[in-house]
Order: sequence, then structure tokens, then C-alpha cells
Amino acid sequence: MSRIVSQSAQDHFDSRAAPAYSAFLRLKSRENTIAAAVAFWEMRDQLRGSTGKAEFDQALFKSCPELKFIRDIAEASKHAELASLTASYFGARVSQHSLRNKDIAARFL
Repeated sequence: MSRIVSQSAQDHFDSRAAPAYSAFLRLKSRENTIAAAVAFWEMRDQLRGSTGKAEFDQALFKSCPELKFIRDIAEASKHAELASLTASYFGARVSQHSLRNKDIAARFL
């Protein structure tokens, strides 16, 4: 039985992130793109421990700037559009006003 809240980063990876990524690899659909992004972005809460979110995210993005894409897809899945945009997509800056969740997911398919 799947729990609502993961008990650890490993638990989250095993029960949510890995299955979502496997589904994405089988079928690169908009839904699977979003599900995988959300699963991996949520895992950061398990990884950060007692470190503040802003501080942890800054270090995370410094070590892997591509995680900004994951964040943007995950955040856009919860909101009609992104409140702020800090990632560059495929070498070009995208206007936050023209970027909606379906547009973000479509860029990864």
C-alpha cells in the first residue's frame, strides 16, 4: 500500500520518482512528463533536511542548472502559469507571460 507522505528520499524515489520516470520512458506524453517532473521536484524536500528551501535550491541549481526545468514543469502543473521564470529553454529566454504548463511540457517531448 502506498503512503501519502514518503518517509525518506529513498522511499520517495522508490515509490514515486522511479515509477514516474519509467512511465515517461515508456511513453513520452505530456502527462508522463509532468508526473516525472513533479515526483523528482517533490523529492528535494526529503533531501534538504533542515536546510532552508532557498539556500538548498540555490546550491541545487548551482550543481545542476537543468533542475530549473524540472522545477518549472512541476510548478506549472500546479498553477495556471509560472509566477517567475529563471530558466532558459534550449538556449533562448522565454517570456513568462507566454509560458503555460502545456507549453513547458510540450518542449520536452
